[in-house]
Amino acid sequence: MVAVGFLMLVVSWFGIYYFLRKKPLPQFYYFGLLAMTFSGWVATLAGWYTTEVGRQPYLVQGVLKTADAITSVPPAHIGLSLAIYLIVYAILLVAFISTVFYLAKKGEDKFDPKEFNPATGQRRTVATINPPLSL
Repeated sequence: MVAVGFLMLVVSWFGIYYFLRKKPLPQFYYFGLLAMTFSGWVATLAGWYTTEVGRQPYLVQGVLKTADAITSVPPAHIGLSLAIYLIVYAILLVAFISTVFYLAKKGEDKFDPKEFNPATGQRRTVATINPPLSL
């Protein structure tokens, strides 16, 4: 979990470095960003696995009795809870992917190749600031 978090930071710092230097982003950076799409989800799962696996030594060493570690909740309730979590996460995944495709298609419509400088990877136009209105 921590390693994936640091990897996300390194990738973002790499992009900021190139952005501030107004250098074109290398092609491998785009593939890296694509690979980092689900890194937050992977970090969350890794943290959860670490938490659950971390409990096992206490059971093995006899510090925590197995009878104290189990729950009195019926198995049907646990299965229902797991099913609800899976459904909610599946809905969130579909919503995320749909949003990414929607934004990509929306941005494609507004793209003007004349405004794009392939050498720097940035727009050629410069924003102008309107003077304040006089009273």
